[in-house]
Amino acid sequence: MEFFFVTKDISIVDRGYYEEIYQTALRLDLKAPPARRSHTGGVTSRDIYVSLHEHVRDIHELLDRSGHRDLLRIFVGGGKRQIIQHPDFPMDLTHPFGSEPLRTVSDKLLNLAGRSPLKIGLIASGVAFGDTLVLLTALDCLHRRISSAWQRIEYAVFFRLMSRVEPLFDRLPFDVKLHQLPVSLSELMTCDAVIDLDGMVDAPEFHELPMIDYLLKRMSVPPGSVPAELKRIRFPIASPDAPGQGLILPPANGRHRVFLNPLAATPVRCVPARHIPSILTAMHDLGWTVHTIGNANSDSPPIFDLSGKMPAFTDYVSVLAQMDVIVTVDSAALYVADLLNLPALAMFATVPPQLRIPYYPTVKGLLLGPADHRLRRVHESQDPADIQEIESLRDKYLPQVLDSIAHLALDLPSKIPSQP
Repeated sequence: MEFFFVTKDISIVDRGYYEEIYQTALRLDLKAPPARRSHTGGVTSRDIYVSLHEHVRDIHELLDRSGHRDLLRIFVGGGKRQIIQHPDFPMDLTHPFGSEPLRTVSDKLLNLAGRSPLKIGLIASGVAFGDTLVLLTALDCLHRRISSAWQRIEYAVFFRLMSRVEPLFDRLPFDVKLHQLPVSLSELMTCDAVIDLDGMVDAPEFHELPMIDYLLKRMSVPPGSVPAELKRIRFPIASPDAPGQGLILPPANGRHRVFLNPLAATPVRCVPARHIPSILTAMHDLGWTVHTIGNANSDSPPIFDLSGKMPAFTDYVSVLAQMDVIVTVDSAALYVADLLNLPALAMFATVPPQLRIPYYPTVKGLLLGPADHRLRRVHESQDPADIQEIESLRDKYLPQVLDSIAHLALDLPSKIPSQP
């Protein structure tokens, strides 16, 4: 997490544009009184704001390019340490990066025994569906670990929210309140303790441990102390027994339904558009009823293109609950496959499968390319050279993808054709 202070005593040339920055990016109101400074020139917790490192950097670069760098002052070095070491700052439950021995969250919280309610703040950076599902799983494991020692625990999740992931937090069986970053430092200081998950993809351990184990360790929960079953995705986002509440698919007439998800949040994890017709054709030739999103075209066999028909994540889960098998890239679909206990093939071009699916028994991982490829463990990239290199790798291993799909079909039970 980063701390910043916004000045309000300069001339703003284009008021409308910068007022929008204040109100949306910086969460400040120009109509509010000027920043409260003490007689020594310092600032109070009401004047300081908290957000993610990447978010603050992006805002600072925007203002710098626009000639308004002085609008934002970032606390660094001693200034940042002074905030964190303030006696009123929440207890830090975060396990630091590096080889420092892990002191468990239960041990750290001993000094807060008797607090009721105990309020824990969580600074979280992920906004993608898949990352959010794993975060919810880790938070549930944390709660199980400490809930017996406190009569009531409240969680305040400080998140760079997207509205479509907000409802997922409602599925947790304990009290969680969401706050959109940036927030005033005074809001964070209402917490008794804090866990800082900012900078996840930049941490070396994120590229060495399964994602769920990385999050547990950062929360000071020893990953090896959590049973594998509790590391699976298990929230009632949609009922497999009553699927398709938003979109009911037509009868498959005794054929297996397959869902192909070729898309991810970053190009290096997407299936190249030129490969999709070959994959769809292979699935169709296996006798499957094929469903997909994106890139369906006239060169493909008859399929159900569900693009734009699943506006909410609950719709997405409900549709996938009607499938018999899922084929996907490294994306939210593989976590939904675990949630629904569906057989799935997950294609990995950059991140090794063991960092994503070791606890998901129904999901088979296919690693494309050698283990020592230079882009191995790259979580995201927009670099054209990286994208081109990964697409060339996918070109080379497309036959292996088609062969793996054929083997997946062998493991499916026989379907009884629907009776008229």
